Amino acid sequence: MTASLLQQTILTVEQNYAAAKIQNGTGTQKAAAVLALSGPAVTSLLAQPAIAGELAKAGITVDSEYLQSLISAVVGILNVQGVPPAATT
Repeated sequence: MTASLLQQTILTVEQNYAAAKIQNGTGTQKAAAVLALSGPAVTSLLAQPAIAGELAKAGITVDSEYLQSLISAVVGILNVQGVPPAATT
């Protein structure tokens, strides 16, 4: 569910930047937008007892740095898959 939420948010942000014709050199701004839009929901999902317990066992702290790494991972997967932002309407 977390990856799906991030994926949809990333694609929405990409679509918004494409519509504004500002696609290049905006990775930091796009990541910040994704974090602002989905960060609280993702943090809440990861705080569920079953998930939080497993993350704690692995020594993972859910903070903005961790959320940024999740965002980067999902972006990487989308890039490898070649999913164009406009394809998800």
